[in-house]
Amino acid sequence: AFSLLGGVRGGPAKASIVSSALTGVVSGSSISNVVTSGTFTIPAMRRAGYSAEKAGAVEVAASSNGQLMPPVMGAAAFIMADFLGVPYSALVLMAIVPALLAYTTLFILVDLEAVKLGLKGLPRAELPRFWPTLRAGLHYVFPLAYLLYALLIIELSPERAALNTIFLMIGVALLQELYLATRSGRGIGSGLRSFAQIVIEGFANGARNMVGIAIATALAGIIIAVVLITNIGFGLTDLLQTISGGNLLVALLLAQLISLVLGMGLPTTANYVVMASLVVPVITKIASQSGIDYGTLTFSGQEVPILKIVAHMFAFYFGIMADSTPPVALAAYAASAIAKGDPFKTGVQGFIYELRTALLAYMVFFNPGLLLIGVGGALEGGRIIGTALVGLTAFSAATLGYLLGNANWLQRLLYLAAAFLLMPNNPNSEIIGLGVMALTLGWQWWIRRAIA
Repeated sequence: AFSLLGGVRGGPAKASIVSSALTGVVSGSSISNVVTSGTFTIPAMRRAGYSAEKAGAVEVAASSNGQLMPPVMGAAAFIMADFLGVPYSALVLMAIVPALLAYTTLFILVDLEAVKLGLKGLPRAELPRFWPTLRAGLHYVFPLAYLLYALLIIELSPERAALNTIFLMIGVALLQELYLATRSGRGIGSGLRSFAQIVIEGFANGARNMVGIAIATALAGIIIAVVLITNIGFGLTDLLQTISGGNLLVALLLAQLISLVLGMGLPTTANYVVMASLVVPVITKIASQSGIDYGTLTFSGQEVPILKIVAHMFAFYFGIMADSTPPVALAAYAASAIAKGDPFKTGVQGFIYELRTALLAYMVFFNPGLLLIGVGGALEGGRIIGTALVGLTAFSAATLGYLLGNANWLQRLLYLAAAFLLMPNNPNSEIIGLGVMALTLGWQWWIRRAIA
């Protein structure tokens, strides 16, 4: 990531986004993502001119979005597939487009901020060379490629695919250590000792990382059992329905607030389980009463309502924002420790960057085409993805206050309006939204030209 992007404007921030996206493919924790890639990217961002808080916030947003990345998806994908009765491979394919949209718009956002702040990249002399760097770690790609092959092509169970990948990774580590030991003249015995150390440390780190997930999932299971025994879920349904007045948008906003409050203390997986148990049934009920019916998908002879799928995705996306939601914002504390900045300010800035994920959750709910559901062909898919990308870019411009130049309050409101108009899958709304976007861009271009 650094070899490709480190030298362009805002290069370290862009490298942070790419490296966090790639780390998210195999990592189920935004915090571990921060401390893995942030150790390199945050100091580089500081050298490029970012403040401590902004450098940490970029890494927080990039690492949090890592939980959107298939196939792991913050470890919640396995539970979601079980809840929905959907094959894991199908769920992973549904999640690809939203994940890429989230990272693409974050990339655009940091590029705009680099232009706004007048930031440049690092000198090429400080960056690694691409091909030697790629060759040095190319063998690590094989276990990951096998994992994707096992999950998506031959559709092994997640447990079997993961177990096979672990064995393959051990084999790769053995060959690596024997090769390095032989080449350096240390002997095969030295290579075997370093291999044994790697395996033992790997098992230990895996066990430590699983403790938090295991405890959170177990406690979430207790919450689910209490909900079923006490029927508190029905009480929450009635309460949300009463407060929202049966209005779907109000119910979604309330569900969003509940998820963000829960996110202050729960990891993503546990947050999703609680939301799926308590809030998703409310959302689907009110949406059905509002006349929303996206139809069903059939898996192994079992019909799954599409509305149920998008409601679970909605809850999952807001669960992802847990680690970047102040005042707790655990990922922000990890990033600020590396950047030596203020944790609360880092969390607030990271949350602002992460607001794109909130809009993405609404886009997915009102437009299942973003999950590649019901898309009639490449042309329709391109329109859906393209308008979503423009909408998310407009939203980023509104929150940042910059696109072709500094945006005044009216231009920011117009960008915000364009983003909301491009949210639903409605051709008429999309035409108006694109018109508003074009009008505001023209206004900014005219002002920029007049000043020049």
